Amino acid sequence: MWGKHLNAPTIASVRALWSTGLFGPRSTALGVPRVWAYAIAIRIARAPFVLAACIASTSAPAEEHARPAFHPLRFFEGRTESQGEVRIILKSPHAIRAHGQGRIGADGALTLVQDVQEEGKPPLKRIWHIRETAPGRYAGTVSDATSPLKLELVDGRFHMKFKMKGSLGIDQWLTAAPDGRSVHNKVTVRKFGITVAHIEETTRKID
Repeated sequence: MWGKHLNAPTIASVRALWSTGLFGPRSTALGVPRVWAYAIAIRIARAPFVLAACIASTSAPAEEHARPAFHPLRFFEGRTESQGEVRIILKSPHAIRAHGQGRIGADGALTLVQDVQEEGKPPLKRIWHIRETAPGRYAGTVSDATSPLKLELVDGRFHMKFKMKGSLGIDQWLTAAPDGRSVHNKVTVRKFGITVAHIEETTRKID
């Protein structure tokens, strides 16, 4: 009805806003008649920053749903290789590597043995035991931790927290690549709540 009074960019913006689903055909999501909703849409369309925010907020769930499904226990089954970098405050960055061998038992739990080589330190054998306790929730242990592991899937990413010697708190996020053959591992290390180190590495499946 008001289309002949609007320029082409505004009409395009109104159509984009209408497509977000905020405005229904009769009784709209805003709780007003369609003719009022159309007028509101025109006013919002003339405010480009508001329009961008509305479209971004409605498209965010689609982006989250596009994240590939991540099955952390299955990923670490078989052989894996990790390469990355450790950055400790007031020190130069140094390399870290690990070779892993994972096995899933009859009970569905993962046992992962990693041979870790961190620059400037002696080799370390790290052993993980992780099991799923409920959909998206896990429990487990790791050989050099001083607390049980707290693990869960959050928006398709694997989140892990535990304590280590020296009052160190480990906060770890694993994000799978779209092809499912590699994982980006980001670790934040805190002492008494203060960040003292970061670790970033990529883990790849070998077989």
